[in-house]
Amino acid sequence: MTTYRELLARRNEFAIYSPEWKEIGDLIDAYVRAQILAGHMEFANMIVGDLGDIAEYGAYENDPEFKKEYDGYIEWFRNWNFDEYADELESFIEL
Repeated sequence: MTTYRELLARRNEFAIYSPEWKEIGDLIDAYVRAQILAGHMEFANMIVGDLGDIAEYGAYENDPEFKKEYDGYIEWFRNWNFDEYADELESFIEL
């Protein structure tokens, strides 16, 4: 879990959506998904919490890149039969 937070901190050193920011974001995404598939569901809880917090501040409606990432996690969770996490993400964006 430390690696996840360290990568987030490192990514924050760069301008949002810069090539460096995106590359570190891709590493974070791959790392988190691998941890979840290995059964470390605390990572699923972290992703849902982190993304849900950001969505509640309006990023889902106002940031197309964030919306793409958010929807991607919903789809990914459903694809791997982690429906409870997809449902929780969807609950943050229901109108």
